[in-house]
Amino acid sequence: GGPLLNINGELIGINTAIYSEGQGIGFAIPIDKARRIVDELIHYGEVRPVWLGLFVQDLTPQLAEALQYAGSEGVIITRVIKGSPAEQSRLRRGDVISAINGKRIKDKEDYLLFLRGVTPGEELRFTLSRRGKRLDVTVKTIDFPPQLADEVARDLLGVEVGSLTREWQRRLQTREGAVVTHVIPGSLADQIGIQRGDVIHKLNNVEIKDAGDFYKAVSTLLYRDKALLLIQRGPYGYHLTIPLA
Repeated sequence: GGPLLNINGELIGINTAIYSEGQGIGFAIPIDKARRIVDELIHYGEVRPVWLGLFVQDLTPQLAEALQYAGSEGVIITRVIKGSPAEQSRLRRGDVISAINGKRIKDKEDYLLFLRGVTPGEELRFTLSRRGKRLDVTVKTIDFPPQLADEVARDLLGVEVGSLTREWQRRLQTREGAVVTHVIPGSLADQIGIQRGDVIHKLNNVEIKDAGDFYKAVSTLLYRDKALLLIQRGPYGYHLTIPLA
């Protein structure tokens, strides 16, 4: 922590970490991003996630060849949500994103890391490849629409949840939480063993008292590489990690 100053004593960043094996090597948040985060906290009490309305996956050599993409780095758009900023800017499934605002995007982890520093209302310039042709497309970010939380939960995790009815409360001996009502076969949730009837009590350290809390917390998943859940199955509690990147 602490300020990062230039030789003129001007604040240029906030220190976050050092590399102990490398003399003089450190990491910092650029001051423009730090100011945006502070403004978000002052005005909204939280850092609001941005919404583009697209999902991506890592590029492989086989996919690059099939998509007529000459590069070896980037991410592929796998889905574009109807009515989203991505659709309005005519991004398409199968487009390969190689850079945003001139910054090279190597893989999905790089993509997610970049978007964590973006705030709603910013315009992003995407460098794309579509069937072998380069395109530059501008997309304006917006706040995450709460009404899409259930759709995002299905896409990212592969689950649907509901609030605990009195019958569920009696059967599971718990009054709070969101009960899993459906697990999509082959989804990430299915792969790690989440089952119908499991009760989710925490999502990324956010307390979950009902289905509404769960869907509000879904926005915390958008630009992370993993989801941490505390679930109850019968009388037992488990922490589970779902890799998203």
